[in-house]
Amino acid sequence: MASSRHLAGSSLPRTALLMVGVLVIELGFVFSYVGGLGHPYPHGLPIAIVGPASEQKLVIDKIHAAGGQFDPIPSPSVAAAVAAIHDHKVDAAFVIGADNDHVIVAQAPSPAVSTAVLATVRQLEAQVHRTFTVTTIVPLTRNDPEGLAPFYVVIGWVVGGYLVASLLALARGTEPSLRWVLVRLGALAAFSVLSGILGSVLVGPAMHLIPGDIWALALIGTLVVFATSTVTTAFQIVFGELGIALAIVVFVVAGNPSAGGPYPRELLNGVWRAIGPYLPNGAASTRSATSATSGRPTSPRRSGCSSCTRPLGWTRCWPGPGGGSSASGGTRARASPHRWARRPEPHVGAG
Repeated sequence: MASSRHLAGSSLPRTALLMVGVLVIELGFVFSYVGGLGHPYPHGLPIAIVGPASEQKLVIDKIHAAGGQFDPIPSPSVAAAVAAIHDHKVDAAFVIGADNDHVIVAQAPSPAVSTAVLATVRQLEAQVHRTFTVTTIVPLTRNDPEGLAPFYVVIGWVVGGYLVASLLALARGTEPSLRWVLVRLGALAAFSVLSGILGSVLVGPAMHLIPGDIWALALIGTLVVFATSTVTTAFQIVFGELGIALAIVVFVVAGNPSAGGPYPRELLNGVWRAIGPYLPNGAASTRSATSATSGRPTSPRRSGCSSCTRPLGWTRCWPGPGGGSSASGGTRARASPHRWARRPEPHVGAG
């Protein structure tokens, strides 16, 4: 008879219940992707406003009155606004002119942002019968015109992380002793470093998709793989083989859509916009994209946890709980060998 931690030998009712669980995850996958990425719409996109103080206030009040799509921020000069765009503190700049206005937008990390900004500016200018010119800065690479490479390389790292943890669980069991937990964490760390370096070389010098500092990108990849693999390992130690399904829910069903894909976080809907920065997928996608255009991972626009929202964000905070939970499970295994000892494989005699 199967234990609550193992699926082999499950009864028919339990097997049916497991199939229902898979159906729920499947529908959650569809709902999460459609809900998070369907109908992208600006939510508080930061825009620098440059011009005389009195006119700045009028423009800012008008933008606020139009809704919460944008977050207008006064800027003292065009140079300061451009610097803020390069540092990913704002997404665009609106320069108030005597006769015509001027809009500065960044193509990277996503052209969807500049499209949303220009569409709104076009509507607002039409209401006051003014015209504007556009300057595009921070271009994307020719091989990645939509800015999707950072998202996809992070998704590859996430998939590698939970797959290697799942493979180790299938090969060595989900209830290792403390000694084998430490060995497993060491193996995952080595795998993570190798994944980060090879992934960065692939999308950087090999395919010319992501320019910038290859070692900064490799560090991001290492943290993503190690975070995903250690948390998946912890899930398996706590919940058994069902931990693999829980990892899929966290990192695929919730994590991938909240990372944005073709859209930055400010264009996502509802809860996906809120949870994105706190999952490895979203945190790393943002850092990879900013690293590609600035040459280094930059700090996020809004701070939360002081230690986890620095340059590498929440990506570097996940391995701690994952590794700690895994080690704790190994300690429990050593303390209670009758419960945590790996089940012997059934002996099949010669026919």
